[in-house]
Amino acid sequence: MEANELLNTYSHFAVIGVTTDPEKYGYKIYQCLKRHHYHVSGISYAYKEVEGDPLYPSLLSVPQKIEVAVFVVSPKHGYDYIKQCLELGIRYIWLQPGTYDNDFLAYLDTLPIHYYLDCVLRRLEP
Repeated sequence: MEANELLNTYSHFAVIGVTTDPEKYGYKIYQCLKRHHYHVSGISYAYKEVEGDPLYPSLLSVPQKIEVAVFVVSPKHGYDYIKQCLELGIRYIWLQPGTYDNDFLAYLDTLPIHYYLDCVLRRLEP
């Protein structure tokens, strides 16, 4: 499945690394998905809400089913979220530029997870 197919097939996304700073990608990607009418849950260990929307401290605390997890965190933080994806049965993850390195990708290659290396903003707002 290509990244565009992912956007056309699934509607429940979680953005890991949401921030309240409009200049940061965690904010921009979260807002972009919302503008395009996806159901989006924001994950942040630092913030409780963004523009009135609740944020969750982990994927495990999101009450809705998540189909795609969008990573906007450094690779060193990504491992914990991958464990949560496995626990919740999330099989599709989208890694933004800067959120992965060769070790992280090698780890993902050992798991039953499909990953995409691309910027959501580039796909939705070219």
